[in-house]
Amino acid sequence: MQYSQEIINRLNRIEGQTRGIQKMITEGRECLDIVQQLKALQSAARSVSRELVRQYLGECLVRQPSGGDTDINRLLALIDQLEE
Repeated sequence: MQYSQEIINRLNRIEGQTRGIQKMITEGRECLDIVQQLKALQSAARSVSRELVRQYLGECLVRQPSGGDTDINRLLALIDQLEE
């Protein structure tokens, strides 16, 4: 499956956020600031996960309109877990 460039761009931003958090820790920044950035990182990762699932479901439904029920059910279960 071919994923969009948007996914790569989001992952690159997440990588930058991660490096920024590491820098904050090594600089001894305030815990609350670090936790706030970790929360943003978590939200960004969840967003990428949703987009990946959305793109995969779109492809899955096109490729396997009636035979992909098992994959679709597994993906729906994963979507449910994203909210936890």
